[in-house]
Amino acid sequence: MSYYEDNLKKLVKLSVSSNCNDIVAIDTELLGIEDISNEVLNDFYRNLEAEYECFYVLKFQNISFLEEDDLKKEKIINLISWVIETLENWEYEDLYSFNKLAILFNVTSFLDENGSLWKALLSNNINISGQILAYSKQELSRLRCEFNVEEGVDVPIHERESLERFLLAISNKNFEDISEMWRLFNNRPLLSYKYVQMLCVLDYFKPSFLVSAFEGNESVPILMHIMLYIRVETAFFIGFETKNDYLEFSSVYSTLSTQRDDNQFTEDENKYLTKIFNKVGDDGEKFVAWMNVFNKYVVRYPKIQVALGRMLANTSSRDNVKAYIKSISISKCTDNYSRKVVTECLKEIVICSDSIRRKDLWCMAYEAWSDWNFGGNSKNNHIFSLICSELDFAIIGYIKECLTEEERLKMDNSILSNLRLFESKWHDSSSSATTYWYHNLSYYQIIAHAGRVDEDIDKWLLTGKSYIPSEFHENDYIAMLVM
Repeated sequence: MSYYEDNLKKLVKLSVSSNCNDIVAIDTELLGIEDISNEVLNDFYRNLEAEYECFYVLKFQNISFLEEDDLKKEKIINLISWVIETLENWEYEDLYSFNKLAILFNVTSFLDENGSLWKALLSNNINISGQILAYSKQELSRLRCEFNVEEGVDVPIHERESLERFLLAISNKNFEDISEMWRLFNNRPLLSYKYVQMLCVLDYFKPSFLVSAFEGNESVPILMHIMLYIRVETAFFIGFETKNDYLEFSSVYSTLSTQRDDNQFTEDENKYLTKIFNKVGDDGEKFVAWMNVFNKYVVRYPKIQVALGRMLANTSSRDNVKAYIKSISISKCTDNYSRKVVTECLKEIVICSDSIRRKDLWCMAYEAWSDWNFGGNSKNNHIFSLICSELDFAIIGYIKECLTEEERLKMDNSILSNLRLFESKWHDSSSSATTYWYHNLSYYQIIAHAGRVDEDIDKWLLTGKSYIPSEFHENDYIAMLVM
């Protein structure tokens, strides 16, 4: 909880208990304007900034409101009391009431900081007028944003082609292209403060209205942007509840794209994300597309791994498991973060699935890993050090759970035989010699490690050490050739 949020909760509590009568915190003449324009609202906001400058002191300097003088404190409490009274009792009656709502959202926008106001109101059991909730849903349902290629407008051809590709991807529900092209167009906010506050009030007080508000909306830019202003749990709730493919995808893609901190999803957030993956998994073609977006480069969206692992542990479709394995872009690495990310998913599968599902997964992973073959057998594929891969944890699982002792020994002897041939085998160049050595020694790491770890899955991923067969220790000739 932020310092500002903590103090705002205390101020809301004081405002609730202040028993203010006939609250006059807003200029009533302003509310009676026949056509309250954006310019008038902007002027009002600037006046708020000047009159309540202490809010900025609290937001950015961590100084408590409660340390302010009594006169200033009373003024602040009076403003929050007006907000609470209006939120609880607003009804549609006339022009005056709509002006009051516009001013209300202007004030809440000024007070709010990353949802802190709405959290404070929720924690103090403030009730929101049903008419505010209904009106917010109605207004949000009308939001649209369309990109058009206008004839006769002189624009660079690459921009025109990008826009055409983006629009085509949307019409074809090509989520891979949508995710790729959205990065080009996601360059400015689309929503005014009023719509942001409407999103917040529904987020905290009526999430189901957000589903119905956007259920018929296929405007991808709008659907992407609304996720920026609501809680992760609410976004995933929308993704699970909706039958709109665009809304479903945006709820996950936009949310994940803005989640760059190291904090993992909460248990509730993971539950909803797991439900979304389960739902998408019922459509095999869609699941393949989603895996190509979210799992090809696993370091882009590391937070999905727990939910994805739980879904794969219980899916009835082998094709889903195959799509998961196939989507991973296996790379030659020394010990990078991507290995640990994939391992988080695979650990969940070990914990949540039975032996049949695990063995099926290990076999698919081993097949993909074998086909990858440390980058292939071409002459241009050089290896100059021990390398690892994103699937190493799964290969340990394959060796331990899918092979007999005789098969493991045979695999071990085969690699040792290849290593022994190093000195007598003809190599086209020093690079090919080094590649041969490290290719086989990298393979040996997996086999050796699998034979040395027990059933504790936290030890399955080899990190921070390496294995060299004892017969090759201190072999100066090999050291000379591969250095």
